[in-house]
Amino acid sequence: MDFNTLLENLRVAILTGDEEKANELAKISIDNNFDPQKIVDEGIRITMDEVGDRFATGEYFLPDLIRSGEATKAVIWVSPIFVRKYTVGIRETPIGSYVAIRSDLG
Repeated sequence: MDFNTLLENLRVAILTGDEEKANELAKISIDNNFDPQKIVDEGIRITMDEVGDRFATGEYFLPDLIRSGEATKAVIWVSPIFVRKYTVGIRETPIGSYVAIRSDLG
């Protein structure tokens, strides 16, 4: 599987909230030595922006938002490579976790 195909499949998995597929794709990305930074920047971040836009326009509802977030978490937590690369602070709180979201909301 090439990188662009993986990103498109990951996009669909996140949009539909398919945790198993997202997890499988994360494992494939590691096996193929794809750059985790690019997966987050070009795959997860853009897709989650789309999820947010769909929520803002009323196309998605809270359960859709939660399913997409769970699928995203399935990608990030699949490997120490993702966790190590995208952690911040002393407690190593992964980006997009409850703590990071809570601080964004106030």
